[in-house]
Amino acid sequence: MYDAKTWIWFAILAREVLTMGRVQPGQKMQSRKIVCQRWERRWAMWTQLSMFFAAIGLPVFPALVLWLLRRRVSALVDDHGRECLNVQLSNLIIGLAGLALPVCGIGILFTIMAVMLAVWSAIAGAIAAQRGEIYRAPMTLRLVTAARIPAGLIAPSNGV
Repeated sequence: MYDAKTWIWFAILAREVLTMGRVQPGQKMQSRKIVCQRWERRWAMWTQLSMFFAAIGLPVFPALVLWLLRRRVSALVDDHGRECLNVQLSNLIIGLAGLALPVCGIGILFTIMAVMLAVWSAIAGAIAAQRGEIYRAPMTLRLVTAARIPAGLIAPSNGV
């Protein structure tokens, strides 16, 4: 059904997903926390969790509205809003590619991959937002460019 190249590609993809976020030997882990208030963390968390509205047919709209309302007030909400929009737009592109390739059987795999990426990114992003940390989702196109966060807003790393 699938050739060897396809299985190798899936193995590489699975390895990337399973090893993401791990610190390599000899590499220092850096905390990317943003100094913020509780309401900013909650707002960023709800922005990330707005990805679940894609299940009812609203893929980008809730995240876009939440991000546009508070992006100028909070650096954390701005960062998580951009990342959430990037993930949702990437998932939309992957899902449309899955609809375009139903003949090969690969379309179903694309759709499953898009759903898994959306759920993973929503949960991991919401946890990072609740902690006040910057989150970067794996396998995501950066269509909405990120603004630089001023150095004074990032808490110093403990070097662990």
